[in-house]
Amino acid sequence: MQRGKVSRVRCPKKHCNIGVNNPNYGKHETEKTKLKISVANSGSQNGMWKGDKVGYFSIHDWARKRKPKPNLCENCDQQPPRDLANISGLYLRDINDYRWLCRKCHMRLDGRMKNLKQFKGVAN
Repeated sequence: MQRGKVSRVRCPKKHCNIGVNNPNYGKHETEKTKLKISVANSGSQNGMWKGDKVGYFSIHDWARKRKPKPNLCENCDQQPPRDLANISGLYLRDINDYRWLCRKCHMRLDGRMKNLKQFKGVAN
């Protein structure tokens, strides 16, 4: 066998389409076809779609892709936002239920700032 050439290896089975024996070997989809496949398998049409039964991190990833990050916190407009915060605490697929907040505003909204100050013995 010469170097650099791909040889077709005969498979003992009748329908063995692995590697170079596959009729689509070396062929590529166009960008238009890739876009059609992507659209056809997105959202609820995807076989792995879980709807509202998705986990904490996955729902935040979903919201992060759909809600653009502003330059300043949506609550105080003073510091750059660090966290994508869920407002209602229900973690549904509602993009209006998420806000980009700085860490201080996020902790205040969740009630963690009050707990932290109480733990340190500092009054509100």
